[in-house]
Amino acid sequence: MPQANDAEIVRVYTRAFNGGIEDRAPDLTVGGNRFEVIVEAAAGSTRDNDGSPYTVSITALDITAGQSAAVLAPPMNPPTLSQTFRTNSASLPPVPPGASNISAWPGYEEKFVISLTAAEAALVVGHVFQYTAVLQATGDPIISITQSPPFTLVAS
Repeated sequence: MPQANDAEIVRVYTRAFNGGIEDRAPDLTVGGNRFEVIVEAAAGSTRDNDGSPYTVSITALDITAGQSAAVLAPPMNPPTLSQTFRTNSASLPPVPPGASNISAWPGYEEKFVISLTAAEAALVVGHVFQYTAVLQATGDPIISITQSPPFTLVAS
């Protein structure tokens, strides 16, 4: 658990579309060319409902190609999510397309749905990727950076 005025990313992982557990080889065929990136974070007792702004961004690296995943499949790097610390998820503002709150602070989870076209999926199947998630907040300058385990996209 972070200190009272702090927040930090705890874990970042991928899973199949509408999956319930971590999956290091999401099957795009089953998911309709979609998979999910889950960002879990925690906030201290003061920070979790103070209303200060924060942003969460995720960026995918195509390890196989040695470049940003956005080169072959731009949707793999969704827009930055900007919100405020709140313990009640109903009080949070709308999230950008492809993202949704699973839970609010102090134990927070955000789901990003990555939707690829058939052409984009064909270009990235079999590649190894890794996500980097960044949480930035105001007040006490908070920056938390965490990476997902490497994963590959498959098509059955």
